[in-house]
Amino acid sequence: MPMLHIGTDRGRERREAMTPAGIAGGDGDGYLVALNGAIARFGAQVYLRFLAEMNNPRNLYSPTDPSGRSRGASHAPAAYRRAFRRAYVILHGGDVDTRLQALGQKPVGRVLPENPVRRLTVIWNPIAGMDSGSRRPAQRFYPGDRFVDMVANDLYSSRRGVASHAANEALYRAHPWKPYAIAEWGTSVDDPGFVRAICRFLKSRPRTRVAAYYSAASSPWQLGDKPRARAAYRRCVTPLGTR
Repeated sequence: MPMLHIGTDRGRERREAMTPAGIAGGDGDGYLVALNGAIARFGAQVYLRFLAEMNNPRNLYSPTDPSGRSRGASHAPAAYRRAFRRAYVILHGGDVDTRLQALGQKPVGRVLPENPVRRLTVIWNPIAGMDSGSRRPAQRFYPGDRFVDMVANDLYSSRRGVASHAANEALYRAHPWKPYAIAEWGTSVDDPGFVRAICRFLKSRPRTRVAAYYSAASSPWQLGDKPRARAAYRRCVTPLGTR
């Protein structure tokens, strides 16, 4: 089952192809319309994260750069929310112009193939741990319940026994009517306790539908060189995929 991500990087060059405000104004419509059609032709379920980790300054669509300097109104949370809503409407398709008009946004100019939620799940995906202590992490970026099919968090451990589990719980509780996902998770150290904590969360939080371990072979998160964490994953997480 594919999980896609839409960002604004121009390939590996780390240059911004367009801003959130530009997307809200229609700059990305050609891509979004083409993707709408591709998903309709695919015909099976697709998960799609749009501008995920928007509260991480390393991402070009974040409101601030890593030094804390503002990227301006084109990257403000309000611009992000407008961009997300536009993308959601276009990707789900149907009579998109009526819905865009209600949002005060420019039309696409045609009816698009419909991608109902059973086929396309659009995911809103901050990093809850970057709003540690908040009861509603990253709420300033939330586009509204009508434009979110699933809420997700990314959760990593780089020190044994240290991870933002409380923030993950806060994000889960902040959206009680939405399906939930841990769209990315992983550990760069051999920390079986972290794996077991994730497993407990998955078992005890019934709205959680997806948990995707980030296991690229060249990444520090892969489990091949972490025997205890790998064993904990096999004992606890792997069986959950057969339920």
